Amino acid sequence: MKIVGSLDVYYFDYYYHLKKMIEDFNLFDYVTFEIDVSFDKLLSFMRKSKVHFHPRWQEHFGISIVEAISAGLIPIVPSTGGQTEFVPSKYHFHTLEQAAQIASSAFNIPDSERILMSNSVKRFLIRNYIKGFQQVVNRLLVNT
Repeated sequence: MKIVGSLDVYYFDYYYHLKKMIEDFNLFDYVTFEIDVSFDKLLSFMRKSKVHFHPRWQEHFGISIVEAISAGLIPIVPSTGGQTEFVPSKYHFHTLEQAAQIASSAFNIPDSERILMSNSVKRFLIRNYIKGFQQVVNRLLVNT
């Protein structure tokens, strides 16, 4: 497992908590941190991955989740927050144990489902946003 992301001072305590868990459970051979990686390296990781675990509760939207889905990764997300509006409920978790079970089964999901998931986030493309915005404005102008 690779834990990939930025490390702001605000998250140092959480980072050290995770490192302590890795040490306590002797997971050095299974979990690594990739901090502030280049975009090319991030893409390389995503090409080799099948699952995107996003543990943050009450995420307001979750752009990294959309990016991961677009790349064909199966998202595993908390059962609260904005991501629940676009991630199928079978990939929502309530506990970390449940997240681990979902992740374990996600490795066997067929490519056809990954492609469907990837296509599902096209609604977030900028051109679709612009088109939808224009439609709302046009309706407002017609009704005034």
